[in-house]
Amino acid sequence: MPLHEIDEKIIKLETKLAFVEDFLMQLQQVSVEQGKEIEMLKKENKKIRGKIKEMLDSEELLNQKPPHY
Repeated sequence: MPLHEIDEKIIKLETKLAFVEDFLMQLQQVSVEQGKEIEMLKKENKKIRGKIKEMLDSEELLNQKPPHY
């Protein structure tokens, strides 16, 4: 195989590798952002569940009959 063909193949491989590395970096960035968003949503979900529990507890208190009945 002539030397110029080897050089061309190496250049093509380096180009492909550069694209793969760039794609991997973008994928990693998306993964980090999604991880942060998941943590935020977990915290928000926990707060909402707490508020729902409080509402249900207060509703139970409102529905109880007074002691004199």
